[in-house]
Amino acid sequence: MVKILITCTRPRADEIVEDLGHDIAITNPALCVQKLNSKQPNGDFDAMLITSRHVVIDELPDLPTICVGSKTGDISRLKGLDVVQTGRGNIQDLDLSPYKNILYPCAKEPTDIPNNCTPWPIYETSPNPDFKIDNGVTHVAVFSVKAANIIREFDMSDKSIICLSQKIADVLNGVSMKKLVICTHPNYNTIKLLITKEMRAHT
Repeated sequence: MVKILITCTRPRADEIVEDLGHDIAITNPALCVQKLNSKQPNGDFDAMLITSRHVVIDELPDLPTICVGSKTGDISRLKGLDVVQTGRGNIQDLDLSPYKNILYPCAKEPTDIPNNCTPWPIYETSPNPDFKIDNGVTHVAVFSVKAANIIREFDMSDKSIICLSQKIADVLNGVSMKKLVICTHPNYNTIKLLITKEMRAHT
């Protein structure tokens, strides 16, 4: 029987499990999220870039807001932010060229900092001490480079891995596994479709 482990952070992980069904998907985040009390950087910002719902807090400034992902855009609007652009699932989908100085609330030590963006670390992630991969798991879905570094320490020889991006897959280079599948377009809708395809192929 197929059993897929969803390893991204909550609440996203729980939502994916709800969408896929509890009969085939379970969640155990590889990372925990902790808010930071960091001061907003000084600057004359003309826009704000949001790539994660973890940064959508009450204290964000009133700036034209660019979001990655429709879900993040919806949550930002509910917080009263003026969302002027929403990408499908990654920064490459966005047009940042009209802006000269973009405030970028993000994770501590972000993987990428786009041009003309000033990072503002609002949260950090750390390894989940309760993370494990049960024997009954057949597939592991990996959503970040940091999570991939944790997962590569486990015995994956009898499991298939589904990666959100090529950059994540690169971290798993050399790991013994049954199969590796990579999203052609790194966003949550695409990886859910890929998981569903894998699920059907094994039923």
